[in-house]
Amino acid sequence: MAAGDYSSACGRYLLERKNGIDELISCMTSGRERFERELERMQAFESAIVSVESAYEDLATGQYRSRMNRDSALATLVAWQQRYQIPFQFCGSRTEAERFAQSYFHQQFKAHLAKLLEVQRTLAADGQELSL
Repeated sequence: MAAGDYSSACGRYLLERKNGIDELISCMTSGRERFERELERMQAFESAIVSVESAYEDLATGQYRSRMNRDSALATLVAWQQRYQIPFQFCGSRTEAERFAQSYFHQQFKAHLAKLLEVQRTLAADGQELSL
């Protein structure tokens, strides 16, 4: 896979997982260039998101092993979201992150199916057919 940890079978949707706040902070420090390249690749997808298996409060209060200043960490997070248009979802735990991932992909497929059905209705109104 060129980007992300999980992608849809159709290749339109992508979820990048961070297993905790320390991994995210590592992406902001020693792994910054690599992760920014990853965010650039993620922009090619119809929808992409980064799921973090920690609470946002851990980032905001500096509850991580790195000496990175918490204001710098928050500024980096905001800058990445603005620059790359990739949202970050803080899930609190692995269980909640798994639940979020299922919901994310379900909603993406549901929206995609709704678009296809709308195209099918439009074509049918014009006497054409779209086979799903």
